[in-house]
Amino acid sequence: MRSTKDNDDGPPILQTERLVLRLLEPADAERVSEILSRPEVGRMIRAICLPYPVPAARGWLIASGAEWEEGRAARFAVLKDGVLIGCTDISGIRPIQSGCTEGELGFWFDPPAWGQGLACEAATAVLKFAVARFGVHQVTATCAADNKNSATLLHRLGFTKTDRRFVWSRSRRGPIAQIGFRLTTASIAKPVAEPGLTPGNQLSPSQ
Repeated sequence: MRSTKDNDDGPPILQTERLVLRLLEPADAERVSEILSRPEVGRMIRAICLPYPVPAARGWLIASGAEWEEGRAARFAVLKDGVLIGCTDISGIRPIQSGCTEGELGFWFDPPAWGQGLACEAATAVLKFAVARFGVHQVTATCAADNKNSATLLHRLGFTKTDRRFVWSRSRRGPIAQIGFRLTTASIAKPVAEPGLTPGNQLSPSQ
């Protein structure tokens, strides 16, 4: 993460080598709907229906703003050359045992942005932000068992597998196997964002 504008008086802006990350807002609804309605993206997100309508996207974005105000989530629009290409977020921020704080990492990207290491770059910035802003000690994540791209990215970020379970997927209209992952902040380091790494998609709106 090259620079950060982050203070109590305004929303954060994260800047990496190639990306700018700002908080998602209701005005992003059409673009969010467009990306998540792509079958190769939306089917990996179990909490949404396909296609993902603009009103549903707008409702999620409004709720995301409330989560930010309450200190429960930070959902970032990922911009490349001024164009929204995906989302990376830390959500479910909450205290856990021994006075530690936990959050959950999520991400999804437009297919033309895959294979360039952009998801890795954005996720690294958001993880570091979560530690600095919220004092997160532990981060969890999940992805569908057949989502090899997201699993590869999570391993590259330092996550380890914790469990495998069956959950209901609205986007696929049936049960799917889901893999759980965990990362401790002691393991958060800058990974190598290799151009050949396809980010895939992971967590969902309203999950």
